[in-house]
Amino acid sequence: MIARDQPLVRPEMWVLVAYGLLNLAILLALSPAPNADWATAWWPLEGWGREVYDHPWRYSPVLLPVMSLVVVGGPLLLGAAHLVALIPLARIGEWTSWAVAFSAFFWVDLMVGNVFTFVAVAAALAISGSRTGSILFLALTLVMPRPVQLPLALWLLWRRADLRGVFALLFAMHAAGVVASGYAADWIESLVGSSWLIDAGFSLGPGRLVGPWWLVVGIPAASWMVWRGSARVAAMAGIVLSPFLLPQYLLMGIIALPARSWAQRWLRFVGRERGGTPNTP
Repeated sequence: MIARDQPLVRPEMWVLVAYGLLNLAILLALSPAPNADWATAWWPLEGWGREVYDHPWRYSPVLLPVMSLVVVGGPLLLGAAHLVALIPLARIGEWTSWAVAFSAFFWVDLMVGNVFTFVAVAAALAISGSRTGSILFLALTLVMPRPVQLPLALWLLWRRADLRGVFALLFAMHAAGVVASGYAADWIESLVGSSWLIDAGFSLGPGRLVGPWWLVVGIPAASWMVWRGSARVAAMAGIVLSPFLLPQYLLMGIIALPARSWAQRWLRFVGRERGGTPNTP
């Protein structure tokens, strides 16, 4: 039986509903093309050969054998993997899981067939203090480098001395693998060619307005955030640094939210200000 002074729905759940509706509106506004990245970046990998970098595929050549599994599994299996990837977030906090699951940026990543969700989940685990999550995030940054990931990676290597030896080993093994693959020059050329994303119509970054000149502001600001801030702030610094932001990159901001519900904290503050007793435990 529910006590009279207890609401049928906890107040913070209304905040979650509002958050979900807002993200639904954002998702409809973004109108992601289903399987767009699958058609342009993944499916052409079935041919392998040097022409693989003729497509918009900017990941390390050491991933080519692994990505064969993605091609065999198809976009449906890749989408299911996105949902499974949310499970580890429950160990951090239920609100982190809900914030990502209800996020338009997660669903954009799933719908277009991208893989940034797995980077964001590893980043969330790293922020929570997980050594395994930190190593996974650093490894993914090596094989899937993006400007938005660099500040958190640098923060981890600066503040976590226990990760430096492992990263040095990963770096050496990865470099050897890239050289042995024979695709080193192709990969570097592909990474340099990624600069066109700055002006891409689907980018949400400041580069759409000022181009690469944003780095004049972004690099100092992100550096200051890494130097003075926590791991969460470093994750947010990636959004500040990057001159181009695909919608799914904003997941770095979602996972940087406090693990404890900001809604709960706000409601407790309101309850104290009004002199009442908040209903949240």
